[in-house]
Amino acid sequence: MKGFWRNLPVTAKRELLLRLVPVIIAGAALVMSVSVSRAWFARKSNSDDSGMQIAIALDKYELLVERPVSPEYDKETGDPSEPLYPGVSSLKSQLTALHYDFTENSTGEAPLLAFELVNEDVIDGKRSLRPGSYGTLTFYLRPLDGDVNVTFSLRLNGFANVYDEHDDLSIVPVENEAALDYLKGHILFFTGRTPGAVHEDHRYSGLIDNGTFSYDTSEHDAVASGTFEGCYEITLYWEWPLTYTEIRDNTSTVSPAVTKMFPAELETYFNAHKAYFLAKNLNSEDETARNDGYNDADQIIGDYVNYVVVSIGAQ
Repeated sequence: MKGFWRNLPVTAKRELLLRLVPVIIAGAALVMSVSVSRAWFARKSNSDDSGMQIAIALDKYELLVERPVSPEYDKETGDPSEPLYPGVSSLKSQLTALHYDFTENSTGEAPLLAFELVNEDVIDGKRSLRPGSYGTLTFYLRPLDGDVNVTFSLRLNGFANVYDEHDDLSIVPVENEAALDYLKGHILFFTGRTPGAVHEDHRYSGLIDNGTFSYDTSEHDAVASGTFEGCYEITLYWEWPLTYTEIRDNTSTVSPAVTKMFPAELETYFNAHKAYFLAKNLNSEDETARNDGYNDADQIIGDYVNYVVVSIGAQ
């Protein structure tokens, strides 16, 4: 299958996704890990061999998550030989070995929390990560002593399936730097979204283009009642654009102002980091050439990445 995706005509890409999802990113797990730390440690500084940081709990606030009663990526088909999301249990075991917790709800109880992203894109009853998918990431901030202003870091990590000579599965961090860079341009995160009647009518704002975003509790209202009373709900919105054309045609302009799906700063981000979006034709202005470069980057993600883990850290 290598090379097949990049050779698809752009017009055929969406129609064939229904059949290609299990092949391009087989069993993609949307698991998000939250960590609370005084700094976002570099891969070779105060971190283990996986590059995942060890958290240092803060005393000014806690982060909390709401776990679903029936996690999406734990669902089964009824046939043990054909899990709905192959490899997810192995990924969870890998993250558990890295001290990520899948049971506690607060960083006050476990400094590293892991839970599922919400994928709003459903195809054939599955919510696999793929070009064209989109969704949300929600967690809660509980101040422990008055208002707080927190700067969060956001990082996308890739994990991959590796089989030994006995066909036993291991989950390992992705080391291909190009594939990791393409995640930065293909899975976009925003701090705001105005929902439309259909997905195409969504309007995003607050592109997270430098790996950080801030939240000041003094500018928001706390949850008034229920489990998270007194906490502040923080929701991020993510989107994997299907093609370069989808980005070009749906990015707003500043003057004259045009309201489209993506904010105007996405064009600035694209121009400054074309290597995050395109695997080739970076200097071309031709739409077809850019679509080819974007499709090639999708293919490389699919070749090297089986699971995506979104890490949130507090700076």
